[in-house]
Amino acid sequence: PTGVVGSEQLAFDGTMEGSLRAPRVNGTLSAEGARVGPVSGMRVHGTLGLDARALDVSPLTVESPGNRVAIEGTLPWSGSGGRGTLEARIEDAGHLAPMLPSHWQPAGTLDVTGQWTGSAQKPSVTARFQGTYLSINGLALESVSGDLLTDPQNPQRMIEANDGGATVTYNGGLSWSNLYNQPTAELYHIITDSQQPYRVYGAQQDNTTISVPSKSNIGGIGHGE
Repeated sequence: PTGVVGSEQLAFDGTMEGSLRAPRVNGTLSAEGARVGPVSGMRVHGTLGLDARALDVSPLTVESPGNRVAIEGTLPWSGSGGRGTLEARIEDAGHLAPMLPSHWQPAGTLDVTGQWTGSAQKPSVTARFQGTYLSINGLALESVSGDLLTDPQNPQRMIEANDGGATVTYNGGLSWSNLYNQPTAELYHIITDSQQPYRVYGAQQDNTTISVPSKSNIGGIGHGE
């Protein structure tokens, strides 16, 4: 069968199995210049299977000028057992704005590789990203690379780790904790001097150089030191 998405043509070549009460559809999906809501000019190609239990894709790619997303795996509508991989290249993260909550306001360039488990109701996503001038909801990421982990029991809770530390959101990205909520840094090299107490010097990944004392008279080494 063929159909229309926006004003463009969508083609599906496949088979239907099972019964009218519980059908199973398998086939190849393709489209050129498709439009879905505010996103237009997409090329779509991939194989998929669909029934009342799950969606299978192997693989499915969606491309627009400068952007590409590829996914592969099985996603149950409920329960558990889903598993798959994802990769994406987004030349301008601002193109994602129509598909995201309005407060996210993404910007920058983004490359993502990751995997998911669980189901559509309770997904768990682990991803590795690399970005340039990347920001989400005004959060300028400290570096060009990082990791994103979602809580499978509460997808609104996510941890984003980058070269400057880690930030946490409990509301799906509406707000994030400060990078300075814990003393973390990625260091290339460290050296010490001969002072008493001696000091430690290091060069941070995509950040400044730092110098901290090896001990403190107040029992802890604070941010001011």
